[in-house]
Amino acid sequence: MTATTTAPTRVLALGELSDADLAAWEQLTTRSGSGYFTGPVWATSWYECFGEDAPNRVAWWGSEAAPEAVAALVRIAEPVLPAGTFARLRLPAWHQLGAGPASADHLGFPSTAERRDDVLAWVLSRPGSVRLSNLDRVWAVPLARAGLRSPQRTRTYAVSIADEVRPGSKKLW
Repeated sequence: MTATTTAPTRVLALGELSDADLAAWEQLTTRSGSGYFTGPVWATSWYECFGEDAPNRVAWWGSEAAPEAVAALVRIAEPVLPAGTFARLRLPAWHQLGAGPASADHLGFPSTAERRDDVLAWVLSRPGSVRLSNLDRVWAVPLARAGLRSPQRTRTYAVSIADEVRPGSKKLW
């Protein structure tokens, strides 16, 4: 990461964004070459279906009409232990808005290359836990500069990891 990072121009809840904000976010998504799952259509649709009024924040760098980066996060509780175990411990963590239940596989934040370090610094400064999953590969360099790397394997605390104990949708197995 760069020695100094720039804070967002503004930080709002998803519901506070205007139609013009959503259109500018969509244009940034296209302009930056980001995928559909980083844009406002996916984020707002996902939130309506799965957000359950969870706390969320949308950080914005640049002008309202022409943003340079947008980072949308949601704080959701996720199970630590898989279904079928004796306890369903759930811990809250900040995720990309659109990750978690029914998540996409190419997530990240629409951003110009010059703003990626700023975005990552803001995301990682959220209070509590932050979980970034299914990040698009353009985020590998900023993660490396931050001294982070993608995990090579994931540990599970399942009592049994037999075939019948699989997380997620049966349709995705």
